[in-house]
Amino acid sequence: MSKINILLKDKNQIININEIEDKYSWIFEKNMDCIISPDSDGLMCALLMSQYFDWKIKGFYDGKVLLYQKDIDPKNCIFLDMEIARKNVKSVGQHLITPCNKIYKEHGNNVFENCLSPNLLRNYDQKNNFQLKFPMATVHFLISILCNKIDINLSKKSIYPLLFVDGLYNVLFNYPENVMNWFNFLEINKENNPLHKILFTEQHSIANIMQGMDSFFAKRNEFGTKSRRDRGDRLVISDNKSAINLKQRGDFYDINEDNANRIKKFINFLSKQLEWEFKKDDWTFKNFKKSEFEKHKLESSPGVSKDKRLINENRINLYKKKCLSLAATAGNRVEYTLIGENKELFE
Repeated sequence: MSKINILLKDKNQIININEIEDKYSWIFEKNMDCIISPDSDGLMCALLMSQYFDWKIKGFYDGKVLLYQKDIDPKNCIFLDMEIARKNVKSVGQHLITPCNKIYKEHGNNVFENCLSPNLLRNYDQKNNFQLKFPMATVHFLISILCNKIDINLSKKSIYPLLFVDGLYNVLFNYPENVMNWFNFLEINKENNPLHKILFTEQHSIANIMQGMDSFFAKRNEFGTKSRRDRGDRLVISDNKSAINLKQRGDFYDINEDNANRIKKFINFLSKQLEWEFKKDDWTFKNFKKSEFEKHKLESSPGVSKDKRLINENRINLYKKKCLSLAATAGNRVEYTLIGENKELFE
């Protein structure tokens, strides 16, 4: 028996929608304000929630820069496709967020109390369960939850953005045992889940999928620039040093015109593929307030100093810091963002 199959032994849980409805009822509410990650997953989550629940997109957060519409309070928004480590802030994400469950229970102060996370639902942590972590994107997680309450339509063309987002087309064949286990957990293997007709029917041959993905990538590239940083499938609002691609007007900021127009074209492309309406009045691209944050990491790599190493002492100290967001992005790395001078936004 392979190691992954040993790890998956007895991991046969099924998602408990009643539990989600009781603890995270806000995910089913209408007309909510949200702040999204500025990549394809965040954009698709926003299209989904705008289409079926009339959510309004009030800002973007990429782990370094937070943009939020000038007339809203960010702590009252729901953060989509990211994990917020503040128990008074609601968020939905798909990363592993507890480096060690034992340490989190003892020192975590319930910072993820309002974070709806597939890994948290299954009590998976980085130390013990990294190979079993959620292998899909936040949008797949959301679809599988929301379809229990509403009818979600997925067009035939939706297979391409849904395979593209977060590299699912790679993950399917690299980690098939874990993927199938999560299909079972989210009940994607049942016909009432709209992802079933995309992933469990024979309407697509491998050759057709390859051709479709090739066309999708070519179209995606039309919305980018020659810079590797400015890919067509994400809104770039920071570099390694600070915020970029913004135009300041007095005390407020707009996403500069070229950047805004490119991402709007990509969103419109996704909208047509998914057949979820791009309701432009629900989206904000100007009149932002801006907050910048320090991003750090703990990792187990040669040459890393003890205070930055992914060891229990530092896992404990992590919860003593005031983090805005936190995620285990690799088996040997945790990335986190400190609130710093912006604490009044989230207290």
